[in-house]
Amino acid sequence: MPHPESDNIESIFMNDMPKKSDIEFSEEFKKKWDVIYKLREDAKKALEIKRAEKVIGASLEAKLTIFADKSVYELINSFKNELSAIFIVSAVEVVEDGKGDFTGEFT
Repeated sequence: MPHPESDNIESIFMNDMPKKSDIEFSEEFKKKWDVIYKLREDAKKALEIKRAEKVIGASLEAKLTIFADKSVYELINSFKNELSAIFIVSAVEVVEDGKGDFTGEFT
């Protein structure tokens, strides 16, 4: 496992604790991630249904399409480079003002 040269490789107990990150957890930050978390939970349910129907074998075989209103669309698009990793799928498409099987309310 990679470690800094200054670490004692014989015993982890002799090493310093990692320092706190500089990420601020503001209310805006929490609200954004609450939306993403709720969306991810809905996606997991939808993927499980498709897995049970034998449409997909694993979530990485799936392309996820999210239908969202304007405010949620903008928020989701701010994460566009991370969406496939967040949802653990091969690809994610976000469609603005659409309606479909995958829905949810986010405030």
